[in-house]
Amino acid sequence: MIGANNSEGNAVVQAAIDALMDQTRTIERIVSALKLKPIKLEGSDSLDNPSKVKTP
Repeated sequence: MIGANNSEGNAVVQAAIDALMDQTRTIERIVSALKLKPIKLEGSDSLDNPSKVKTP
């Protein structure tokens, strides 16, 4: 689905990534609202710093 000329497939993958990021923010808000001990959610090198991603 990910390909240089597959805009529809790329859009599907990006929508999934965006949904997961929204879910992470929701979990962080819930943890804060419940006054739980802070949790550390692991990031992603490619999402946190897209310039690190090497393209062929």
